[in-house]
Amino acid sequence: MSDLRIARTLAVPLGLLVLLLIANPRTCGRFLGRGNARPVAATATATSPEAKVTGLIINSDVPAPRRQAIVQYPPGLDAARIQYLIEIAPQFAEPKLMPCPKTPTDERQSPILAELLRLHYVQRNADGTITPTRDAIVNVNGAVDSPEAWSVPVGQRKFVSIERVDDAGDGKYLAVVRWRWDPNAIGKELLPHPDVHGLSAEFGGGEHHWVLNRFVQAPDSEWK
Repeated sequence: MSDLRIARTLAVPLGLLVLLLIANPRTCGRFLGRGNARPVAATATATSPEAKVTGLIINSDVPAPRRQAIVQYPPGLDAARIQYLIEIAPQFAEPKLMPCPKTPTDERQSPILAELLRLHYVQRNADGTITPTRDAIVNVNGAVDSPEAWSVPVGQRKFVSIERVDDAGDGKYLAVVRWRWDPNAIGKELLPHPDVHGLSAEFGGGEHHWVLNRFVQAPDSEWK
């Protein structure tokens, strides 16, 4: 009889505990885990800084890189042949000459005079006139002497690339070419960053006999 009374007495608090677990499991969890000294680690969520994606993100709106046009060559007239025929043409192969005045001149008004004085290739005489030095005679090739000036080579044209080759009819083809100046030891300080120039040349003669007929757009002499 006493056992039944004890069971009834314990049933009431146990029932209340069950109701508490059902109604608020979080509060009960804290109550039951209060005796545990080690704190529960927080679970990282997708919005935490550690969970950010650090990999490469590809933007699909970025346009594709521009493709270089493919040059179509006639039989026997390839890129190497075009370059060779242009490079041996006198109009292309001639060096760029820059005149250094012999009369009394302020080097601040004449970049070539200032550069030749710096290299000790010219000297200023007592009357202010300019004459080449011994070093210039030894080291400068292709200079042209005249009563008014001493003209020195400052660079050569350098073949860069072929833009396109067009059929001009009657067995002739027109090549559009890019080139730039290649400054020498004197010209490199006068033109540190050469621009790209253009020319166009007509070729004829057929396979195994291609020649440069003429420059439709001749290579210019502008030093830039």
